[in-house]
Amino acid sequence: MHISRRIAFNSGVLLAVRILTSLLSLLVSVSLARYLDASGYGKFSLVFAYLSFFQVLTGLGIDTIVIREVLRDPGRQPAILGNAILLKIACSILAFAVSVIVSRFMGYPGDVTVLILFASFSLLLSFNTIYVAAFQAQLKAVFYSLPELLITAFFSALMLLCISLGSSLPVLVLLQAATAIPMTIAYVYFAKRNLSISPSFRYDARICRLLLSESWPIFFSSVFVSINMRIDQIMLFKMVDARALGLYSSGVRLAESLNIIPVVFMASVYPLLCDNFTRAREMFLKMYSRSFKYMSLVILPISFGTTLLAERIILFFYGPSFVEASPSLAVLIWSEVFIFLGVVFSYVVTAAGLQRYLLSFTITGAASNVILNLFLIPRYGTLGAAVASLVSYGGLGLVLQWIYRDIRPIAVHYCSSLIKPTLCCIPMALLLLKYGKMNLFFLIPASAATYFLMVIVTGALNKEDRDYIKGIFFPPTQAVNEAPELP
Repeated sequence: MHISRRIAFNSGVLLAVRILTSLLSLLVSVSLARYLDASGYGKFSLVFAYLSFFQVLTGLGIDTIVIREVLRDPGRQPAILGNAILLKIACSILAFAVSVIVSRFMGYPGDVTVLILFASFSLLLSFNTIYVAAFQAQLKAVFYSLPELLITAFFSALMLLCISLGSSLPVLVLLQAATAIPMTIAYVYFAKRNLSISPSFRYDARICRLLLSESWPIFFSSVFVSINMRIDQIMLFKMVDARALGLYSSGVRLAESLNIIPVVFMASVYPLLCDNFTRAREMFLKMYSRSFKYMSLVILPISFGTTLLAERIILFFYGPSFVEASPSLAVLIWSEVFIFLGVVFSYVVTAAGLQRYLLSFTITGAASNVILNLFLIPRYGTLGAAVASLVSYGGLGLVLQWIYRDIRPIAVHYCSSLIKPTLCCIPMALLLLKYGKMNLFFLIPASAATYFLMVIVTGALNKEDRDYIKGIFFPPTQAVNEAPELP
């Protein structure tokens, strides 16, 4: 299959699967919140927020480096994949041990410590992401994403059944963690059948040194990203209570359900960014500038709309008992703007071999988040945590982008991509302010139509963009010799 059609097909499959899995996860999350109430949902959220810190230890940041190196050096593909898996298995064992030990010293209630122990076993299977990286490098998303969808659907149905039967919190936590087992089996099985390369598990010190030396900035960046993403939940539990965390987590879950969009999009674009950086710099620039623009066009209207309709959205999903989460959701949704563009930024920087700069951004974000939470949570509770997240996600990171000369051209496209979509959102926001009491099933389509009309009128989405997006969902049937095949 020609490269452009493979990208289009890969993007379409990934987008469809991720939307479906995200909807299933959101359904389970909302059902859990309604079933457990704010306090119980707070404990459930704490367990997996805590584990996210140790999940970082299992990766060492090597997944994106594996994709890049596999594309750059096809002759060493088996050895690269095999040594990456060996590294991740060792790190997974270490992460499990550290997670269990640290939980004993956190001062959590006994039941929460036991829940963390149950869930920590999922860390042992974190090496499976290397198989995902291999599929992404060869643009074969269908072979891991469709099994992932089926497994997610099965476990979602099982979770909903357990909720309907009145299962206890430990059962629900264990079931959530157990999803990693069939996922790993499926990745390994389909990798053996459908990848054109098989991992070679012969230890190679040079490859391991290469992976570690190239990935350490991403690893440490991931550590601080994890702190930035989850420290607010840990601190809310310690500084307030489980109920406050449950309320806050409901808004976090709704906002973060959108994160699949930039991740899926960039998963398909990243291999081409890596390829074009060394082969066609003009195309490299064109691809990442478009990526910034598309993500801005998607997230800005969602942010405006969610802020203006936050209370109605919370009532719709979680019911009256969670209405106190509305102000924090109205603030949290703006963090997604920086997350959407930040995902693009990190992939572009890595493809350009400039990942060393990521560390300063993530350290700054994590440090500011901790400091702001210490000051704001005691005074403003969940709203203070939301403000801390917003400032730390955007904050000084934007300033740093302009300080470093090597990445300043990327920062220009980052910031300029926000201008036209923001202007297009103004008429939509005025419509929501005037008719905010209208039925949501009429109001949301009307506001979306207003926004898309402005996008067309202002030229924010031109014909070239529309043809590109159309190609994702309706790829051409005939190949045109635009670019070579990927390995």
